[in-house]
Amino acid sequence: MDISSSPAIGSPPATASLARPAPRLIAVFALLAALTLVPVATGADSYVVHLLMSVFIFATLGHAWNLMAGFGGMLSFGQQVFIGLAGFSEAILIYYAAAPMAAVWIFAGLVPLAFAMLLVVPMGFKRPVRRSWALGAALCLAVGYEIAVTLWPELDLFGDAFTRRASLLLFLFLGALPLLRLRGAHFAIATWLIAESVATIFNGWPLAGAGGGMQINAGVDALTLYYLALGLAAAVTLGIFLSMRSTYGLALMAVRDDEEAAESSGIDVMRIKTAIFLIGAFVTGLAAGLYFMDAMIITPASGFSISWASYVVFVAVAGGMGTVSGPLIGAVLFVIVDRILGQMSGQGQLGVLGLISIALMLFLPQGLAGLLDRRGGHRPALTRSLQQPSTSGEAQ
Repeated sequence: MDISSSPAIGSPPATASLARPAPRLIAVFALLAALTLVPVATGADSYVVHLLMSVFIFATLGHAWNLMAGFGGMLSFGQQVFIGLAGFSEAILIYYAAAPMAAVWIFAGLVPLAFAMLLVVPMGFKRPVRRSWALGAALCLAVGYEIAVTLWPELDLFGDAFTRRASLLLFLFLGALPLLRLRGAHFAIATWLIAESVATIFNGWPLAGAGGGMQINAGVDALTLYYLALGLAAAVTLGIFLSMRSTYGLALMAVRDDEEAAESSGIDVMRIKTAIFLIGAFVTGLAAGLYFMDAMIITPASGFSISWASYVVFVAVAGGMGTVSGPLIGAVLFVIVDRILGQMSGQGQLGVLGLISIALMLFLPQGLAGLLDRRGGHRPALTRSLQQPSTSGEAQ
């Protein structure tokens, strides 16, 4: 029986379900139109433009983490590895290749995506012989690169033998790590340790400034960054909303709730988790790319800081984990709190964010999105939309 084509018991007829979201759609389009006109009303380089751009970027980062943890059950504390890789990939591409802004931004998403593939794709193969072939090929490439550098030193991209060999060994280890087979706290700790290991490499990598950081002069103005951040946040929000209304969204949440039950019902658990992990890495890289273009500088301490994990967790938890609107609401709250606590030290700021997160989890376990839904006198929009019959099912 196809659950996507069967209406829920007591669900409204098709005409009612299609007509009801109209006020919501009108409100959404009105909000997008207003946000589009903000630079015209306040000035292209105003404080409001920079403030809203931060909201869009952190909402996108929150969406990426919420997709993995809130909808997929993969609790990650290592999102900073994708953020740092995105920033440094931009800096390296601009400094050494003088690449245009469009290519630099896309590259900022592709590098974290490639790194995520290194972590999950080899172990995604079901047959062990395929994993052996993948790791064997990687080992041969590493040995071949070591021989080539010995014969032609100008091919060395790492600057010194220690950094080169440590990086190659780390990548080989990560390629063999069964990351997606870990769950709960084990997965969270593994992602955090991976981020710390990569940060250590960048701290000593001469090509990336050897710990001193690099400038990111993308030659892009604040207005362009604003519209890119707005478009990215809107596209990611729409994509997640549509995905959660599909059978794919139902399968993802089934994996989150019980992997064994989901697998026994015919869901390819590893394929679902791999896809979500890769999408989260790519989206995180794109959002981080915009952030560092605006910041115009990156260091290992700023790019790979554990603070990033705290920020994205706060955005998702405060807004409401497992909801589409949660990261949007949480990003607004985070930017407000961040500006209020701007004079505090990093540790003090994280402490206050932690206290606010604990208070919200105790008194508002569903986040601010849940509070707004209860005040409105209806169920969360995501739950309601998933219970509506699909148009394909009604046609049948």
